[in-house]
Amino acid sequence: MRTSRRISHVFVMDTPTYPRTLLITDAAINIEPELEDKIHIVQNAIDLAHAAGHPEPKVALLSAVETVNTKIKSTLGRGGAVQDGRPRPDHRGILDGPLA
Repeated sequence: MRTSRRISHVFVMDTPTYPRTLLITDAAINIEPELEDKIHIVQNAIDLAHAAGHPEPKVALLSAVETVNTKIKSTLGRGGAVQDGRPRPDHRGILDGPLA
């Protein structure tokens, strides 16, 4: 289905040794997403979590390091916006990152 958002995918992982279901998104389709793409990817994953019955999903924005670094693109943009040390609610979920 086409929407106005960037296409992304989600792996749904149900691990017997972990108490919650994990959703892992954008592991292959979007190689080097721009900020607008990242916003779409996060919203797609949050919408899926809501559809699966998780009203306030926690979103970890991953990178190689946990500080904003202009030489590491994955720490810039949305990741830098939550760098104050506190997870912040956004898109009807809780975002935190960048996290290594």
